[in-house]
Amino acid sequence: MLKRAGGSPVAYLVGRKEFFSLAFEVSPDVLIPRPESEFVVTEYLAITSQLESPQCVDVGTGSGCLAIASARQQPRAHFVAIDICERALAVARRNAAQLGVADRIDFGGATGWPR
Repeated sequence: MLKRAGGSPVAYLVGRKEFFSLAFEVSPDVLIPRPESEFVVTEYLAITSQLESPQCVDVGTGSGCLAIASARQQPRAHFVAIDICERALAVARRNAAQLGVADRIDFGGATGWPR
């Protein structure tokens, strides 16, 4: 209760946030996915709808919500997701595994490529 009273976001307190109807792990190491960011996924899907096997890069992936939600919607898509923060990449990797798309997302960061 003290953390919430101190202004800590509910998503950090419960450790998850819904994005594009998917449950994502979040921590203070990543930004909390914002509802308006779902527009990015919608636009990606519209732009790549006619491509056989789209490939995309998610720079500053954080929780991985953009790449993961897009990959879930487009089963033949492949992503490279990068972030300078290794702890954020760990969150994104766990989210990708939990949501069944880890095999189509290559993660890379400041200390080495890819991971």
